Amino acid sequence: MHEYGITSMLVKNIIKQVSNHKVKRVIDVEVEIGEFAFLNFDQIQFCYESLIPNSILEGSKIILNEKKGTVKCDQCNYLGNIKTFDDDMHYGVLSFMCPNCDGFTKIVNGRDFVIKRIKMVS
Repeated sequence: MHEYGITSMLVKNIIKQVSNHKVKRVIDVEVEIGEFAFLNFDQIQFCYESLIPNSILEGSKIILNEKKGTVKCDQCNYLGNIKTFDDDMHYGVLSFMCPNCDGFTKIVNGRDFVIKRIKMVS
């Protein structure tokens, strides 16, 4: 569960950022996570809630938004989203094959994990 380690670093980073200001408490934190970071939002939520007691973040909420990823095909120069297959046997299976020519693609973006906003009371 690498979500715990990532969320722990997130909490430490937020505490460091708000320590530069005269803050009474943090209301919420908005985070943007890339589609290809392959992080489980429910696990991040759980880890966040378990890490914030007895800190300036206690009682705050975390808002998680997904950023779509982009791939590029070296064969036909396709740039865009990948195919997702949803059927009875699988849930959200990603295909990194080019939707135009079935060539191999490379991830251009979508691995991000970015703090977009920290709402505080000073």
